[in-house]
Amino acid sequence: MATVTRRTRGAHQDGNAVTPTKTDVSTTNADMKTEDFAPVIEQTEDHVVLDLKNGHPCTFSTIMTLFWYHLFIFSPLAPPIIYGALYLLYRQLGYGVWVVWFLLNLVLFLVPPYYNRAFRQKHLRKVYIPLAHYAKSSKVVLPAKRFPEDRSYILGVHPHGRVMYSTSLISQVYDVFTRVLPDKGDLFGAAAGGFFNVPIIRNWFYALGAVPAGRSSLKKQLNKGNNILIVVGGVKEVCIPTYPDKDVLYLKKRLGFIKLAMETNAGVVPVYLFNENSLFESQPLWFLKFWEKANRYVNVGVPFFRGIYHLPFPFQRDLIIAFGEPLFAKEGESAESFHARYIEALQNLFDKYVGMTVNPKHKLIIT
Repeated sequence: MATVTRRTRGAHQDGNAVTPTKTDVSTTNADMKTEDFAPVIEQTEDHVVLDLKNGHPCTFSTIMTLFWYHLFIFSPLAPPIIYGALYLLYRQLGYGVWVVWFLLNLVLFLVPPYYNRAFRQKHLRKVYIPLAHYAKSSKVVLPAKRFPEDRSYILGVHPHGRVMYSTSLISQVYDVFTRVLPDKGDLFGAAAGGFFNVPIIRNWFYALGAVPAGRSSLKKQLNKGNNILIVVGGVKEVCIPTYPDKDVLYLKKRLGFIKLAMETNAGVVPVYLFNENSLFESQPLWFLKFWEKANRYVNVGVPFFRGIYHLPFPFQRDLIIAFGEPLFAKEGESAESFHARYIEALQNLFDKYVGMTVNPKHKLIIT
């Protein structure tokens, strides 16, 4: 056990926020491994603030890594680039290119999923850290006390955002959260099942620690002692318009993750991603309605998104990822009652930390 002393910086006080003071920050061995990447910049009696950006500038390498490893698969540029490259190869090499492409996809689809935790921690996280470096600022707010060690946890993440930017970041730097999460298990992210039917993307997602968002798949991981990250609003929330003065969530009819927690005796942790909805421009309602209907047949989200210079690239925003305290089902409690407590806890989490953002008057609407 090591102890470091830091003088914390001031923060907005809102609701139950606690005034930062000079404190001793006790860190475990897991904490020390991530100290250089995400140093503690603020400590209060009830929360710790970590700096994921940590002074790193946004470079050309940051932009290229962000695009090719994260944005490309969600971008409308992906199909023309892939098939354009195949066509050029066809012009040079003939029909054999299509045969090789078909066989490659077939092999990748039939090969069993590959996942290695050590490989993910050592190599794959490196291509997702640029998500933190690209942002104007990137901070994580964690509860000061560790969660009970004898449970698995479902992290309920809100809002979805256009391309799950902050969600992807915390999925791959999850070792930072061993300050509060039990260090005995792994963290897997739930993704739409359609991704796992597409060769190459399927293999990439499995390597990243993503699993299909089906009940049996998630229940299997929780029963193994692992933790699950779920973007609760799903595709339905992607098709909700974004606004400069408020976030609108789709949550009141989402009870599946609550029932899953009750079945597996897991805790549920609300996680709020401040400024996630401001990374891309708002889109017309008719456009979103069209894609909402399209998603009834195939889960593709809203593939045509625009950000900086009207390109499929996000604006640089001040990101704050706030974790709440875990909630547990009470004996004899109904799923509806547990769900109501979760909504209340999420609202309280938002109210508590919205004062730390650049727009402290931002509102949360839960539908």
